Amino acid sequence: MKKQKFTRNYKGSFPISKRSPKSVEEKLEVVRLLLNQEQSLTQLSKQYQVDDQTIQSWKMK
Repeated sequence: MKKQKFTRNYKGSFPISKRSPKSVEEKLEVVRLLLNQEQSLTQLSKQYQVDDQTIQSWKMK
C-alpha cells in the first residue's frame, strides 16, 4: 500500500481555500441588484466580499 503525500503550506498546515461559496440565489440577487442599478459594482463587491471580476463573470453567465 502506497502512502499518500500531502503538500503543506509554509506554516505547516494544509492550505484552506479563502473562498466562501455563494449560492445560486445569492449570485442571482447580486446580479439583479447590479442590473437594476440599485447598487454599484463596488458596493456589491464590498457587501458580498466578492471581487469585481467575479461579479462581472456572474453577470455574463
